[in-house]
Amino acid sequence: MNDYRSAPAELGQIASATLRGDGFFAWDDLRESRIGRALSRYGWGPDYLAGDVVFAVSNANERLARTTENRHWVDGAYFFAGRMAVGSAEGRAMFIPYSEIVGVEATNTGFFGSGGIRLHLPRGVVDPWLPTAQALAFFNALVALPPDRRAAAPRPIDVHPSAEDPIGAAAAERALVSRDPRMPTMLRFAHEWHRRGWLAPPMADAFVRRVLLLDRTLKLGRGMTDGMWLTSLGTADLVGALSAQLGVQPRAYSPGPPATFDFDYGAGGVKGVAGELATGIGVSLLTGGWLGTSKTLHSAHARFDGLRLVVDEQPGATRFQLVTPTNGQWAPIGSISEDALDEIVHAVTRVEAKVMLGRLLLGFERPFAGVEAAPREQLEQVLAQSVGKVDLAPFFPGFFDDGD
Repeated sequence: MNDYRSAPAELGQIASATLRGDGFFAWDDLRESRIGRALSRYGWGPDYLAGDVVFAVSNANERLARTTENRHWVDGAYFFAGRMAVGSAEGRAMFIPYSEIVGVEATNTGFFGSGGIRLHLPRGVVDPWLPTAQALAFFNALVALPPDRRAAAPRPIDVHPSAEDPIGAAAAERALVSRDPRMPTMLRFAHEWHRRGWLAPPMADAFVRRVLLLDRTLKLGRGMTDGMWLTSLGTADLVGALSAQLGVQPRAYSPGPPATFDFDYGAGGVKGVAGELATGIGVSLLTGGWLGTSKTLHSAHARFDGLRLVVDEQPGATRFQLVTPTNGQWAPIGSISEDALDEIVHAVTRVEAKVMLGRLLLGFERPFAGVEAAPREQLEQVLAQSVGKVDLAPFFPGFFDDGD
């Protein structure tokens, strides 16, 4: 499937022809496991709710740590239908609208000494750390277009019901981008559950939207809106997934909004996050600052004295942020350790589809542990009694290759 269909013809053709090959993941090669690391590095993700459309991602891994008054060296980039996002030497995302690029030139310093590119903007000059040949081809062709031909309309997540498709599940299936077999399966089950009167229209609409969000997550990495990450899990399931990964339950809770959950070390230690976070986790208290225990949460390069999960649940998505106390203030965990953020976010990704399916089949009121641990045979039996024999192997470990 090619997602250039919503862009002006010129822009789509340019992106398709140039943003691929060594140093790039083009549309056909994109998937969450390949680009999630870049998101964690910069603490940023595409805003799927606002309609970000991704063309390609540069997977440059070398970093330059030099910033001068009017020039930024950057590492890697997201290419959207109207703008690009690049990581700066300070570790933050820098957004450059294509319409603002007034010129491009080759430089002597670039990809492993092979030369690079320089973008000229009204506000200064940017030297992206990008594969030179493809980047030059893309930007030279881009600046030849009038500025108003360098952007496409956004494609926000939306549901389009009709008389024949009352919850928009069939239309949503046609809009899927990940090719993950679990996504159409969940949409078809949602359609059937609604048809039988087991899924009320508001819940069906929210479920379809969350499947579409997960679909983009699996293809393009974890999204973000208004500075908060996006997940298809509800609040209880997000807290349950994080608790299971850390090996502790929240120590403190405030209903908000937004709701906050603070994690205490407790007895028995912390499992760690994929082996990277070790030995323990401090406690932060919601009443009057924070206090730490003698145990702390560690990653390969950072130490945490507490972890707070901030959650804002909306009908079609749940927004969340992970913060830790630093110098008396709360800071995003990714600004302290991209390893920690990367591993925690991937832990959420690993359970999203299974938990969403379990919620649909077993009910939305069950505790997280009962849904997440439900065996394949139990879920398949539920389906056998209603729609017939269904193979749910894709929802369980071992079906997908977890490698790059």
